Amino acid sequence: MPPHSSHLLQPLDVGCFSPLKRAYSREVKALIRYHINHITKLEFLPASKAAFDRAFTPANTCSAFRGAGVVPLQPDVVLLRLDVQLRTPTPAALPEALWEARTPSNVRELEAQSTLIRERVRRHKSSSPALIIEVIDQLNKGAKVIMLSAKLMRDRINSLERANEAALARKQPKKKRIQKRVTSTKGEGEDMLA
Repeated sequence: MPPHSSHLLQPLDVGCFSPLKRAYSREVKALIRYHINHITKLEFLPASKAAFDRAFTPANTCSAFRGAGVVPLQPDVVLLRLDVQLRTPTPAALPEALWEARTPSNVRELEAQSTLIRERVRRHKSSSPALIIEVIDQLNKGAKVIMLSAKLMRDRINSLERANEAALARKQPKKKRIQKRVTSTKGEGEDMLA
């Protein structure tokens, strides 16, 4: 099959399904005229059958294949419709993805920006230094945000651990007993209680 000729070699698309769409549209418009605005299966099936019978006639189907040059086989009909222009293909350039600089909010976005920066720096001839600087600034901002939030979380964890230890210490007071029949001085007694 010649390139760019699939639409010409699909006779049912042009010769039958296009008339089917028009016939079904007419059936739906007739239903709307009768104030049937919501089409259920009960309305769809008869409308679809009537549209199909109108569009897929033997004469219509045969003329579609004949017009496409498929039956009887006439390759010249298809080739004459093609606008063939020979040219040397240009090498495919890698499309430069449009990218909007924004602060990464998670590790995956940070990785993607790092990869982008590396690629842009490698191909610096074709990219603008202003774009690279903007990307680096956004990456820097994202890294700072992540580092600051990690620092805040560490501080919060430390304060919660200290509060937890203090609460446990309050729940379990030290029980010190003075032994019976032991003489001690006032200073020794205060040391034991402290």
